[in-house]
Amino acid sequence: MSASERDWERFVAMVTRKGRGRLTLGVEVVSEGIVAARLTGSFVGAQYDGNL
Repeated sequence: MSASERDWERFVAMVTRKGRGRLTLGVEVVSEGIVAARLTGSFVGAQYDGNL
């Protein structure tokens, strides 16, 4: 299992257990073999039961 698969499983387990979880994604944009940009973002997922 890859690191990203383990991260996803931990995220899903946390959302299932606590109703919310945080996932951090990192991306590299490569152009002609050169890294042109690096982006990192953190996202929070939450279970929604239909009530606000």
